[in-house]
Amino acid sequence: MKISIIAVIVLPVLLGALSCEKLESDFTALDKQYRAAKRIQSPTSRYDYYYRYIAKGAELMAWCRNDPRNYSYTEIVRKLCAADRERSGLRQSVIEEQWRVNNVQPVVNIIYKECVYQY
Repeated sequence: MKISIIAVIVLPVLLGALSCEKLESDFTALDKQYRAAKRIQSPTSRYDYYYRYIAKGAELMAWCRNDPRNYSYTEIVRKLCAADRERSGLRQSVIEEQWRVNNVQPVVNIIYKECVYQY
């Protein structure tokens, strides 16, 4: 009985530590490629990389906030904010690339009307 109670209490803690280690290793791998991501030619690929980087960093912060190991959350937040700025700067070029790839022309609706001023 005591063994089952201990297993029920200790098992989630051990599984949480293992998932934090995996998340940490995944984020570290993406972080090592961060500088090289600026040299990616395709805006869509670069946007995708920044999206995965932000998602993995946010997941690490969310799941491992109660982990007894010390994470430097301010540094992670600073990195994620910089990646988000880079990602949002790519939106227009990603849209234009998708237009070229999929042969789509933007819909422009121009309506000319006379302006009438009343005094």
